[in-house]
Amino acid sequence: MITSKNYIIEGNNIKSDSTYLLQETMHEFDFLYIDLQKILPKEYIESWFNFTSKIPTNCIYHDTNTDCNDYGIETKIHISLLYGIEPNEYNLKLIKQYFSRNSRPINIKFTGISFFYKEDKDYEVMKFDIDSESLVQIYNELSTLLGISNKSMSKVDNYNPHATIAYLNKDTFCYSGRPGSKYFFDYQLIFPFKNIEYTVKEIEYQDIYDNTTAIYLE
Repeated sequence: MITSKNYIIEGNNIKSDSTYLLQETMHEFDFLYIDLQKILPKEYIESWFNFTSKIPTNCIYHDTNTDCNDYGIETKIHISLLYGIEPNEYNLKLIKQYFSRNSRPINIKFTGISFFYKEDKDYEVMKFDIDSESLVQIYNELSTLLGISNKSMSKVDNYNPHATIAYLNKDTFCYSGRPGSKYFFDYQLIFPFKNIEYTVKEIEYQDIYDNTTAIYLE
């Protein structure tokens, strides 16, 4: 913005006619993730979105009480690596130093689709399970390095790598142990990349303003 008079922003005196970039806070914490659209071949990405486009709209969960867009169909397909990072440049520096010291290949394998839900929630999460000992090790080491020990910050008790597909209304899909659901898809056969191993060469660091920094592993 171009100021027409003096302002004070977070204790800093901004003079008139100065240029100042204002950004809206999008998240509470910074976090690390793997962008699957940089890993999977184009035809597999297309099969992913082709599958989600066929989920009946009345099955898709949306939070009608807020303007939050964190639910519904996941359009930014990714694997969350670590949430709850306090937003400051020092933590980003620590993370970069960690990966420079631990420059090892990260292999991931998609093993199948499953669901998780909580009794006090109106939705359940359809997810692709990921097999990766490397990601679990990195999660544990970075959590210790950055002091992320409170499960309310990390959002998980134990880290289980996965890629969220969609938030669905509870009891929407029929699957093992959940009889009486409204719909059934043979989703285990939908994805051609099941049981194929991929190597991760890049980690994304996203700050509270949705700015991303690529961390290369080679």
